[in-house]
Amino acid sequence: MSLLLKKPVLIILVVVAIPVLAFAWWLLSPLFLDTTVNEEFPFSATADMPAGVTKQEAEDIMEGMAKINMEAVEPMPEKMTEAIALASGKFRDGDSFHKGSGDVSLYRLDSGDAVLRFEDL
Repeated sequence: MSLLLKKPVLIILVVVAIPVLAFAWWLLSPLFLDTTVNEEFPFSATADMPAGVTKQEAEDIMEGMAKINMEAVEPMPEKMTEAIALASGKFRDGDSFHKGSGDVSLYRLDSGDAVLRFEDL
C-alpha cells in the first residue's frame, strides 16, 4: 500500500518540478550569461547606389573592397553624403537588478532611412 502512495506523489513532484526549474532558469540565467555584440557602421549607409543594386549587394561589395589595401587615384566628389546625427543618449542601469550601460545614436541617411546605433552597450 505504501508503494502505491509513493508513485503518485513522485509523479506530482516531477510534474511540478519541471516548470519550477524552467522558471528559475528564466529568472536567473541573465545573472551569469553575457552577450557582447560589436558591429561596424554599415559601409553602404552613405553610399549612392546605382539602379538595380540592393543595399545588401552594395554592403557585400564595399565590405570586400574595404579589405583591399590600395591607393585611390580618383578625385573626391565635391559633395560627400553623410549620415546626419539626429539624437544621442546614454543607457544606464534600470535598477539594482537590471544592469546595463552604453551609448545610443540615431542617424538620418540621405535616402531618408534611419539607423539606430548602439555603442559600448
